[in-house]
Amino acid sequence: MFNAISREELREIIANDFPALESFADMLYEEDGETYVRMGDGSWAIIPVTEGFSQGCPLSPVFAALVLNAIIKTIHPELEARAKARLRRGDKGDDGKGSVALLMAYVDDVNVLLHHEDVHWFLNRFVELAEPRGGKLNTFKTRILTSTSHNSLVEKMRSSTNSHINHLGKDLDEAISKYSREKNEMGDMSKVEVVDGLRVLGAPIGSQQFCTNFLQSALAKATSDSKKILAGLEDVQSMVKVYNTCTAHKLTHLFGTDVINTQTADLPSNYFLWNSDLTRGFSEMTNSFLQSAISSEPLPPHAELITSMSIKAGGLGLQHPRTCAVTHFMLTTKRCLQYCRDGVWLGYKKHRPALPHTITSLFNNWKSTPTRTMSNFRAYIEDFASICCGSPELTEQFVYETSLNKCRETMREHAAKMTREVTLERTAPDYVAPKLNQMLLEETSMALMTAPRLEPKNRMKNVTFCTAMKRKLRLVVIKDHHLFK
Repeated sequence: MFNAISREELREIIANDFPALESFADMLYEEDGETYVRMGDGSWAIIPVTEGFSQGCPLSPVFAALVLNAIIKTIHPELEARAKARLRRGDKGDDGKGSVALLMAYVDDVNVLLHHEDVHWFLNRFVELAEPRGGKLNTFKTRILTSTSHNSLVEKMRSSTNSHINHLGKDLDEAISKYSREKNEMGDMSKVEVVDGLRVLGAPIGSQQFCTNFLQSALAKATSDSKKILAGLEDVQSMVKVYNTCTAHKLTHLFGTDVINTQTADLPSNYFLWNSDLTRGFSEMTNSFLQSAISSEPLPPHAELITSMSIKAGGLGLQHPRTCAVTHFMLTTKRCLQYCRDGVWLGYKKHRPALPHTITSLFNNWKSTPTRTMSNFRAYIEDFASICCGSPELTEQFVYETSLNKCRETMREHAAKMTREVTLERTAPDYVAPKLNQMLLEETSMALMTAPRLEPKNRMKNVTFCTAMKRKLRLVVIKDHHLFK
């Protein structure tokens, strides 16, 4: 979308709504850009760029979003009018208000929840408004989710004897054929009706099997990335830093999804001992990475636990779903409930925009609704209220009044404390248990994992770092120690 957006449209939007940015935007895009292309004979050709925003420009996503916002602001009231028309006809929809459309957009990624009769209209209207502005709807990326049962809703609607439903099925089928397509190996085009789930802002939404497969695919990608770190870097300290900051951290937004995707009856009683396929796979990935990086034997259970404990508690601070998946889920759900009641927090002393009824109605009955998300939330809410507020009875205070950041820090340290008391101290082998106080010193954790490497004094040679890491985790430092007797 960045490549074709109209610069004139951007200038008009900025002049009307963000005049303070006008001179800055003109400085970047008033003149035509140039793209240099190296030809086969080694010479360079220049291609003028008269529209769109440069892919390398840090403001190009923001500028594209401004134009996209203008399109959405035009469509949204029209969708609301269509919902009101349905309500007048007696069609209350799924929300009692005629199925009011819900538009969610992040930069150039738009997700829309629509009544069946709005799907084709919305896509046609979007194209009608976007094309004059240089926006293009990518039909190879556009996907229409009709169900999560793995069965086609379109076929069911088209086979209905109800003429209205039959007509909606044909209209929906036409929309899918026109706007949700893929090309096979022979180059032929075919329609794509999604019947299992979709990714929304990086998280899976759909059937339990779809979400499980999505999590496993993300884990496989992270494991592949961890192997590339081992192959591409020589400095072990850098390897561990990159793994912790990038590879492992890229999966944390999926930890809460893992909890949502679990039946309430299968939840562990201790929030800090989360166990799932993702947890086990994450352990295998981290253990394999550290084993290869520091040239050690497979990590024993006590070492694995220490890697996931917080730095403050003397661990390595490597995020792990075992200790923080439930916390991620609980705090994300808590924030949703806060936003539904109080509006979206944008900063201190700033107006909090209210969320639409379409969203807030989903959370109104969170104390009693049987939905899995809220059932799982209620399963742990007394524990979290007790830890964050001092009493299991203060659930309302936990949900609506406590600071999100304070809760996150409190739960992180509590999880580390309980990991040590409930698991580590009870299962550590005899050669580890007496030394735990020495092993779990915050100072040694900080030296290994958080010391700024811009300062040369904090950069360790490979042999020094590996030895220190092995001593921290009580791993074998010298395999053939008998040679030194």
